[in-house]
Amino acid sequence: ALPIFNPMTKFTLTVAKTQNVRVEIYNLQGQLVTTLFNGQVQAKEVNTLNFNAANLPSGTYIYQAMGETFKANKKIVLVK
Repeated sequence: ALPIFNPMTKFTLTVAKTQNVRVEIYNLQGQLVTTLFNGQVQAKEVNTLNFNAANLPSGTYIYQAMGETFKANKKIVLVK
């Protein structure tokens, strides 16, 4: 089952090596909805990112985190 949220959710991000990271949310059409974070993340530091989707329609979105040494995607579902 996909993670369901309404209208807020949190993401935690930890990296092994200090690096620049960008975290973005896309809709299923591949359009960028928002950039949650774009900056440097320190090694082994837990970072919490809040996503408020109150202004978005219900649906499935893709959370994408990209760094210098990794790329991760995860689907999330907004149900209002």
